[in-house]
Amino acid sequence: MAGSYHISLELNTLFGMETIGSLELGTEKDFAAQLFEELHGDDQVTGQGSFTLILTACEDGVKLPLTMKRCNSDELAWNVKLIARELFKKYNLEADDPDN
Repeated sequence: MAGSYHISLELNTLFGMETIGSLELGTEKDFAAQLFEELHGDDQVTGQGSFTLILTACEDGVKLPLTMKRCNSDELAWNVKLIARELFKKYNLEADDPDN
């Protein structure tokens, strides 16, 4: 079974991190890693930011955090727009034609 990749969106609170969303990226490791690298934010986990984005691999039901970034609300808005655009391109413009 091939692993899958997703980005978890965490809200940083006084009591820790609260998961508020998850975006599925599919099964291509290179696509997930490259997309995450393009996201805006601070690679330092101790950095400032209200939100944390976590790139996670899931294989056989086991979730493994790969890397994370902290970002503010403006960076989060830009990141979500980028992720949506890249997923749209991947599934609608770059997908193999099922009739071929």
